[in-house]
Amino acid sequence: MTHDLEPDASADPIAIVGMAARVPGAGDLRQFWRNLVDGVESIRPATREELLARGADPATLDDPSWVNATTVVDGFDEFDAELFGMTSREAEITDPQHRVFLEACHSALTDGGKTRLRSAHCDGVYRSGGFHAERQAASRDGGIIARPPTRQGFRLPARR
Repeated sequence: MTHDLEPDASADPIAIVGMAARVPGAGDLRQFWRNLVDGVESIRPATREELLARGADPATLDDPSWVNATTVVDGFDEFDAELFGMTSREAEITDPQHRVFLEACHSALTDGGKTRLRSAHCDGVYRSGGFHAERQAASRDGGIIARPPTRQGFRLPARR
């Protein structure tokens, strides 16, 4: 595989000025890197009752190859609906993963020095992630997922 490292003269220049992460055991990038340096394990044992309460299939839990372990992203229930122009009802019916994603986008923008959500400039947020649940289901069912991680770009239009 070869990569063309020459800049494309027709492409708009970009600059990565802010980053954010919300992962198990770390609510931000500083804690994430601190955990890596310190060797912190963010996977923890889970009880059968806890996994059942989260919707796990009892037959899966009885499988001898199943590992009772889990990860938790803290603060998923602390969404500030008003910050994102949502009513409390809209926030309530929005998928918690999407709420965490919105908060991470906001964190990335503020990390980059963006203090107002409205400006004359165009700002964007790029997100990359994997299909953990799909890989889990495929491996459980004996299938194979050959899909690369998702990469999405979002461009926030300038508002006046």
